[in-house]
Amino acid sequence: MHYLGYSRIFIARDEKMDIVGAIRILEWNRKDTLPMTKLFSIDPFNHIVPTRCNERIWHIGRFAISSKVGRLGVVVFKILMSSVISLICRYERGVMLSECDSKLLRMLHLMGIAAKPLSDGIEYLGSLTIPMYVTRDGLEFFYNNHKQLSLIKH
Repeated sequence: MHYLGYSRIFIARDEKMDIVGAIRILEWNRKDTLPMTKLFSIDPFNHIVPTRCNERIWHIGRFAISSKVGRLGVVVFKILMSSVISLICRYERGVMLSECDSKLLRMLHLMGIAAKPLSDGIEYLGSLTIPMYVTRDGLEFFYNNHKQLSLIKH
């Protein structure tokens, strides 16, 4: 709730209007403590390489897709990710931070998102969770191939 004032939350609904996916993005105000600092003691300013990319720091969180969508989960994933990435790619110098499940990290790589781990993972909420970052350059391949799916039109 603390981040709500400067966050955007995207949701996907099915034909019954049930929520089947969600993702939150916030532009870090450089004051509030991010989850990766709480969980991993990572200070984004000291861990992000290259440092020139920390002009705009975005945190992605609360990303979930319901298993009841089955194979359509990949489409929901692409729509939600292209929407948040479109906000980040508006700026030349930016970086996306997140703490993600090791399976999701592998999926990001398979989809062409060049995520880089910031440390070893920890067991958190029943799975191996890894802090990571991606520069704008590492997002562009995915975004250029899926921007037509974004809920934000430029």
